[in-house]
Amino acid sequence: MPKFHFTKKLFVISILCAVLLVSAAGWLFTGYLVEMATRTVKHNVEDANLIISLNLTNELKRIESAAAAVAGSPLTLPVLQANTTANMEKINNILDRYHKSLDAAACYLINHEGLTLASSNRNEKDSFAGKNYAFRPYFQQSIKGAIGRHFAVGIGTGRRGFFASAPVRDKDGQIVGVVTIKKELEDIETKLKQYIWFLVDQNGIIFISSQPEARLKSLWPLGKEQQQKIILSKQYGLGPFDPVLPKQFQAGAEVTFRGNQYITAQAATPYEGVFVFLLWPAAQITMYQSFGIILTLLTLLLTVSFLAAIYVFAQSNFRMKNLLAESQSQALALAASERQLMAQRDEMKEQKELLAQNEEHIRLILGSMSEGIFGMGSDGRVTFINAAASNILGYSEKEMIGKLMHTEVHHTYSDGSEFPRLQCPMYLTSQDGKARNVNNEVFWRKDGTAVPVEYSTTPVFKDGQVVATVVSFHDITERQQAEKELQEHMEELEQFSRLTINREEKMIQLKEEINNLLEQKGQEKKYKIVGE
Repeated sequence: MPKFHFTKKLFVISILCAVLLVSAAGWLFTGYLVEMATRTVKHNVEDANLIISLNLTNELKRIESAAAAVAGSPLTLPVLQANTTANMEKINNILDRYHKSLDAAACYLINHEGLTLASSNRNEKDSFAGKNYAFRPYFQQSIKGAIGRHFAVGIGTGRRGFFASAPVRDKDGQIVGVVTIKKELEDIETKLKQYIWFLVDQNGIIFISSQPEARLKSLWPLGKEQQQKIILSKQYGLGPFDPVLPKQFQAGAEVTFRGNQYITAQAATPYEGVFVFLLWPAAQITMYQSFGIILTLLTLLLTVSFLAAIYVFAQSNFRMKNLLAESQSQALALAASERQLMAQRDEMKEQKELLAQNEEHIRLILGSMSEGIFGMGSDGRVTFINAAASNILGYSEKEMIGKLMHTEVHHTYSDGSEFPRLQCPMYLTSQDGKARNVNNEVFWRKDGTAVPVEYSTTPVFKDGQVVATVVSFHDITERQQAEKELQEHMEELEQFSRLTINREEKMIQLKEEINNLLEQKGQEKKYKIVGE
């Protein structure tokens, strides 16, 4: 049986081949997953579009049918022919009944000149009665014999609504008036709020949407002339029509909305120039793509580990007896590699548990320390505070979390003058990232008393930026009192020393005077002896 030696060169070639093969297979597999996810998303989008379109269409068709029914009522025509009290009472009853049954904003009858003769909101402050709506497109459509449809903001109410109108004909088939029903569509928006969708006209104006902040804005940027034309039409109010998305897009494009990625879809409606745009999260496609990439990387890692195990085994067994022994050894090496991965997983789990224990231990340590410690975010608000700090300052942890530390306890110098925040060492550390030590300032307790403190500020960095500041402090009231007493003792000692020195100097001076006197007396005696 020929002998085989797995050399380093052969090992490198095997690694390169494995990387190429696994990468190619992973690329194909990931592409398949993305394609499958894309198909699923498209089906979901089609279903969602169908649900939204059907709900909108059914509700609006119901309003159109009601307008046609009122227009065809035998009690409607007489008001247009003879505006008597009896006829007005009858038409008001009809309009009130439809207003209530449809939960509509208003039902009203307009004569052939555009003047509103009767309205269900006749007793309200913003009544339509007596107002002329000949300029409205729905009136112009119905006075020509068609069913009028119009999305607009009410001139008097300022509220959005769908206006459906139908012509009223006399016995000869001549059009003598128009019945109009305005329906406010907030209930549809609430009913379909599980989707992100926009009902948009040909100009890109969003009239109805599941996103409240997008209503009466534009889906994409509009030119000044186009905006001015929309404003002059009085259809959507005075604007401005700020864009929701940064640029116009084609259906199926991927856009960013509120920081997330979405797939766009467009569906037509029975109303000319009006479309439904739907944003569907692209996370599903991204998830499948990520899964394919991760699976490819794991396969590549296992393959490289497998080849590495073979190489190590081959180096330790330079002379292999036969191909069967080699295969068995490779299987054993692969099993060992799998066990190693399991062991690493268990080790990571243990490390995670140990980390949790350490975090709990740190919290217990912070709680047991006599030194006051608190942390602040880059905005100066408290993120944590230990029990010692709460006890010293008189605030509970709940009272301090989220509060501006400087405003609560560091606002004033010990002499009562204001302490500017821009000069606060804690604030300066959060800006320049330099640690500081301070021993001549005070913190103010909850009860309004000052406590002298010695504190240090330590910045917390992340990616080279200061994201937080940790402050530790001591109440140095006792230490200051001890220093004061020590100073007083030192002054007394110094005074005593001066008195002692003065006494010693006087004693020396007295001794010198005595010695001088004695010397003088001794000299006089000598003179007397010589004289004898």
